[in-house]
Amino acid sequence: MNLASPRTVRELLARHGLETKKSLGQNFLVDGNTLRRIVEAAEISPEDSVLEIGTGLGILTRELARRAGRVVTVEIDRSLAPVLEETLRDLVNIQQVFGDFLKQPLAELLPAGDNWKVVANLPYYITTPILFRLLEGPVPLRRLVFLVQKEVAQRAAALPGGKTYGALSVTLQHRCQVQVAGLVPPTVFIPPPKVDSAILVLTPLARTFPEEAEGVFRKLVETAFRYRRKTLANAWSKLNLDWVGPAELNSVWSTLKIDPGIRGECLSVAEFEAVAEHLLAQRR
Repeated sequence: MNLASPRTVRELLARHGLETKKSLGQNFLVDGNTLRRIVEAAEISPEDSVLEIGTGLGILTRELARRAGRVVTVEIDRSLAPVLEETLRDLVNIQQVFGDFLKQPLAELLPAGDNWKVVANLPYYITTPILFRLLEGPVPLRRLVFLVQKEVAQRAAALPGGKTYGALSVTLQHRCQVQVAGLVPPTVFIPPPKVDSAILVLTPLARTFPEEAEGVFRKLVETAFRYRRKTLANAWSKLNLDWVGPAELNSVWSTLKIDPGIRGECLSVAEFEAVAEHLLAQRR
């Protein structure tokens, strides 16, 4: 069944008496080339298990199931169940879950021991919560490929010094290799969104950063970009860390050779990490 077709999607929706729901961010992909680009970016093999967030009409699901050993796919809109019974009925390696992904227990959804990858056409309004729930969750992930709003992908991959470089850039690049694998126009969706999209590829890095420094790192990033128009000296003077005062910050400037007069947007991910470890060491 070729679902990546505007005509097929319109016929499916009409036959089941359905309309797309703007409140759920439903924009169904109807372009085979874009579909292949997403799946190829995930580098899926029969040894992989894949989590899909947002089954939709099963368009991406079918392509994932053709390549992966198993697919667990989560859909919040239960009214799509009759459509999915039709579009996925011939596939035996799919587990359909209905519910809100943000409320699903990840350890139950993604059993340990499998090679998990994540592929999804994400609703734009909840992209960030989904990203961080996955990256901070208990299950190791080998690769994550998302169709997201272009601006989100650009922020995720931004380098220090630019206007798009911010807390999202630093936090994702702290945990992952970030790549934008291509842009996607609105015309390949039904209904077409009002923005361009992009294929965002995240490859989790081997963890060498100490777990006990994660909280300090998050505070540094959050404070630097909450006050992004201020210098680091002024922004970090507002750090909510009870052992960090002027003496500890002066040690940062002198030991790590960081200019207190620059803004957070000029600091690299590695420098944020170094500051977090340095401050943590002073607490001990």
